[in-house]
Amino acid sequence: MVLLGIWVIRLPSEKLYAPRPWVYLWLAVRVLLRGGIGFFAVLAWESYRAPSPPPAYALVVDAACPEAWTAATQIARGLFAERQRVGLLAVTSKSAFWAIPPTQDSILFSALLDRLKEGAPTSMDTVAYHAALRQLRPYVRTHSFTAAVWIGRFADGPSDGIRLSLCPGKLTDLQNLQLPSPPLSEAKWYGLGALLCVGLLLIGEGYFYLLRKHLPLRPQP
Repeated sequence: MVLLGIWVIRLPSEKLYAPRPWVYLWLAVRVLLRGGIGFFAVLAWESYRAPSPPPAYALVVDAACPEAWTAATQIARGLFAERQRVGLLAVTSKSAFWAIPPTQDSILFSALLDRLKEGAPTSMDTVAYHAALRQLRPYVRTHSFTAAVWIGRFADGPSDGIRLSLCPGKLTDLQNLQLPSPPLSEAKWYGLGALLCVGLLLIGEGYFYLLRKHLPLRPQP
């Protein structure tokens, strides 16, 4: 009852505990950890309520390269198996355009891809690198894409992303193609921060309870 009364009236720490440096250090750490739990929990909840669009993979395809379309089909199939979002940017000799917006619908993606292959140009001299970059950059700046895979005659083009130099060329083993994993969402990062604060607080509190120790109280005059 005495301890409950002390907790209720909230005596100042300098009147309640013995004047030892480690006591005030632990009290300050405990306050920070409790504040961290609330801070990260609120941020995680707000991020969960209004989540940002999940990251996606951008397949940049040389439209006049048949091998590029074949490679794009295989890569997309593997990404869809991992439940990832995939978009396709078709590049012609004069322009670049989002032929398939980022999606997780593998059936729709395959249907649109087949139609695009039927209407693809048969030959062209150069690929519109800069047009493709202008289409990608707004999304890359906002970290909307995990990776861009440039498939076709892009060997001497942009340096960002993964490049598969094809047409003419031999398809490599796409099963072993290493693509970066999507980053954790903001809600998960904030949740990990809250869990870390909870774990540290429990370790500190558990040390005193398990060893039957307590903070030294100031002796009564």
